[in-house]
Amino acid sequence: MSSAQAIWHEVECGGYEADLDTWVGLARRFDGRVLDVGAGTGRVSLKVARLGRCVVALDTDAELLSELRRKGSCLEEGDLATVCGDAREFVDESGFGLVIVAMQTVQLFGGAAQRARFMRCARRNTTVGGCLAIAVADMTQAVPDGRATFEADVLVAEGEHYSSRPVSVLRQGGEVVIERERVHTAGTGTIVRSLSREAIDLVDSATIQDEGMAAGFVATSVEFVPPTGSYAGAEVVLLHG
Repeated sequence: MSSAQAIWHEVECGGYEADLDTWVGLARRFDGRVLDVGAGTGRVSLKVARLGRCVVALDTDAELLSELRRKGSCLEEGDLATVCGDAREFVDESGFGLVIVAMQTVQLFGGAAQRARFMRCARRNTTVGGCLAIAVADMTQAVPDGRATFEADVLVAEGEHYSSRPVSVLRQGGEVVIERERVHTAGTGTIVRSLSREAIDLVDSATIQDEGMAAGFVATSVEFVPPTGSYAGAEVVLLHG
């Protein structure tokens, strides 16, 4: 893989499959191009592009997009494009029939004002009759003592072993702070341990619905993604253009 960042993203996100049927189903329901916000290394983008849909993968991290392009090199020309940019500023006037915001991406923008910036851009990006679909992670498993019970995510690549396990999930004000223990075991047997920390906005689907309607979407509904041993469940808010 292209970088350590891409490797850990793949470890912690690449194995998640519980929501893929939701995104595939939406891609079959809504015509037009598809925008994948926070595309990372392509977990969702590649799945949808393989349906023959034209996908634009948007992310702020050029290294993750480089790995996405490597993984998608066998796709037909025109099925997948990558854009390194901020979803709170990105507008493509050609429009998209479906805008996907998977996992907890919407909860990483940094509060209501930043989500409002994103919603305004997303409304401009969503065609009439199109859909903005936003996953909102269920963080109710954050407990007072902070001890997490999720299973570890594991990746073995080129003789190297990587694992990442949430060890602490704590509510702090309007955020949930997740700490993960990362363990890299090299082919030589050398073990390197580190701790990563990520703050996620504590927001529910009703709030996302209200924010979407305030941005100009005309109707809303909710679908559900069940929890797994390694991941919290989610609600997927559908905002219709």
